[in-house]
Formats: sequence, structure tokens, C-alpha cells
Amino acid sequence: MSLVRLRLLLLASFSIALSETGAANNGGIEQAGILVSTVDPADLGKNTSVWCTTQSEDGTLFFGGDELLVYNGETWRSFKMGETYAIRSLDFGIDGRLWAGAVNEIGWFQKRSGGGWDYQSLRAELPESIHDLGEVWKVYAIKDGALFVTQSKIIKWDGAKFTWWNYNVSRRLIATNNSKSLYVSNRNSGLLKISSNGPELAYPTSVIGSSSVFWIGEANGKTVFVTSAGVGTIEDDHLEYTDQALSEYLIANILTSARSLADGFLALGTLKGGLVIVGSDLRLNRIVGVQNGLPAAEIYSIFQAQGGELWVTSSTNIFRMKDLGNITVFDQRHGLPKTGGLDIITHNGQPILLNKGGVYQPVSSTHSFTRKNAVLGAYRDILSTPTGLILAGNYGIIGLQDEQRVSYHTTPHDVFKGES
Repeated sequence: MSLVRLRLLLLASFSIALSETGAANNGGIEQAGILVSTVDPADLGKNTSVWCTTQSEDGTLFFGGDELLVYNGETWRSFKMGETYAIRSLDFGIDGRLWAGAVNEIGWFQKRSGGGWDYQSLRAELPESIHDLGEVWKVYAIKDGALFVTQSKIIKWDGAKFTWWNYNVSRRLIATNNSKSLYVSNRNSGLLKISSNGPELAYPTSVIGSSSVFWIGEANGKTVFVTSAGVGTIEDDHLEYTDQALSEYLIANILTSARSLADGFLALGTLKGGLVIVGSDLRLNRIVGVQNGLPAAEIYSIFQAQGGELWVTSSTNIFRMKDLGNITVFDQRHGLPKTGGLDIITHNGQPILLNKGGVYQPVSSTHSFTRKNAVLGAYRDILSTPTGLILAGNYGIIGLQDEQRVSYHTTPHDVFKGES
């Protein structure tokens, strides 16, 4: 069995990609469906939740589970991080060290000449007062060392010694970074900015409220905050959330992660409600969850790789998605069968859905789908050719040319697969 399982988003409903405005382009549809590549950690020989993802300059992907999982695009390998488990965070330093934080453990992985990765722990260097680290939720490589964020501490290793700051927290510290700065959110005090001198209060709770900040960035000339209570900007010295529906969804489903995408979009992970896509207007654009084909509603982290695809981790799977910012969900409300589909192809620039009861094509003027009556019946595979469609099914192979049914081959057996 392949380690990477390809699944079309055709389970309970069906997703196709539209231009953001829905404007006509080859019939109004730019490309057909989206593939979700799913990795079950059990297939790796590691039954583990996966908490984080990062990537090296050569494109190799690294995942934090109970061990370090390394994927070079073809094969998977794993390496232990001492005696710990639940690697929560990974980050590469400019010297090639892969810094890591896990349960009661901090240190780095160093690549060896044979291609493997050896772990070097820093626990022996920890002062007694902070020796019991607990959960280490984030690590960031800095000059000569790394910064670690635990439940209630910010700990700096400068290559020679530790410096740390303790905080009174209502739950835990949340850390995030962008191209300019590193921030740590504490519900009790506000948003801290990490400078060369250590943490400094950048936004007090009187301005941003008492919600945890998961992302901070720029949009339309304003500073944007993604918090556990919504997405918004500061207006009149107070954080105002743009979309009440988005805020209600994030509060109900518990925000876990945030990642900026192209064109000003944001992808937000939730604990109970899958992925939330936020548009450049900071409003709820769409929700992509198990009802659309995601393998899990529980999202732990989101990472955008060098090629632009998203790698998403959960308690049960690692999965990869492409063109997430352009997904529009279509289901039975748009003329598609409730039972979903067997396959989706692109024909003359349009998506064609194969269902066990027939073939469905889009009606561009309404962004809905209709069934081709000329090919009613039970079919199991569909191909696009320059002259039309070819379908394999019960007792033979048929074609559809200029909306006319053509019989290519009959057989007393069922045909399950065709190849062009």
C-alpha cells in the first residue's frame, strides 16, 4: 500500500476551484477539484499525533510527532528525540541545526554525513529552577541559539547560557512570528514583542482584549490580529473584529493555528471545525472540513511549503492540499448527487464529475451542475479525449461525442478502468 493515499474531495460533497470573483474563464471554471494527499502515521510504523512541520532549503520536509519524521518526497524516516515524545515545534537555524521543543525536552538535531539526524539535548545545561520544562510549545532559531516558549516561560539559549522569564498565565503562552518580529501572547497581560533585551509589552489587554493572539501581520496598510476570538484590526485604540460570523465559528471550534497565504488570504486551523479560509477583506471566505473531504476536523498545524502547497497536521493524519485559497464547495444544492462521486476530470477546461448514476457537467451561467442524460447508467471510470468523453462501466465502453452516445465495445463483463 502506498504511504500517500490520494483522495478526491468527493465524499459527502464535492469541491471545485473557481476564480475568486467567479468571473467567466473557460466557462467560468479555472480547474477541476483538489486532491488531498493523506499520510496515516500508522503507515509509517509510528502511531502518533503530528504537531508541526518545517522544511529545509533542499525541500525535505520535517514533522514533529513522537519522533522526528523526515520526508524527502519519496521515502519516510524517523529519528528519536532522546526519551521524550510529542515534538511540538521545529525550526531551522542558519547553521543547519534543526531546533526542537517537546515534552520536558529542548535541543537540536544535527544532520550527519550518512543522511540521518542526531539529537543533542540541552537539558543538562538547564538551571535547577527551570529544569522541569513541562510542555515546550514553540521554538525559534535566533543568533547563536534558540528561543523556547513553554506553558508559562520564555527561555533563551544564547549558545552559552540560559535566560528566562516567568509569567502568570490563565492557560498557556501562545507564540507567533512574521518576517519582522517574534511575539508571545499572554491573555493576562497582552502581546509581548521579543527584542534583543527580551520580552517587551507591545499591545496591552486594554487594546487587544484578553484573547490569545495566534498571528499578527499586515493587510491593506493595517496591522491585522488573528486571535482566539476572531480576526480584526485596531480602531481607536481597541481591537475590532471584522466578521461576527467568523468570530462565532472560531470561538465555538477553538482556534489552534494560523498561516498567511497568497493574495492576502489566511488559513486558520481549529480543534473541532477543520480549516477556515479568511479573505483579504478579513471576512469568512469558506470552511473546509470533513464534510468536504478532509480526513480530520482536528487541525494542529498548517505549513506552506516551497511549492505553495499546504501541509496540515492532526491527531490522526498528515495531509497535503493545493490551491486552498481558491476552493469553492459545491454540493447537492448545486445539482450534484448527495452520494458524491467516483472521479473528477477536466474536459475542455471544465470539471466533469462521474457518479455511479451518470456524468455531471457545470452550467457556467449559474455555477450549478446538470446530469448528461445521454450517459445515464453505472460507470466506474471516465477519460477525456480530443473528441469527447469515454466511460467504462457495465458490459462495455461507451463514448460521448457532441452530446451523442457512441458504443465502442460491448462485453459480458464489467469494465472498471480505462487508459488513454
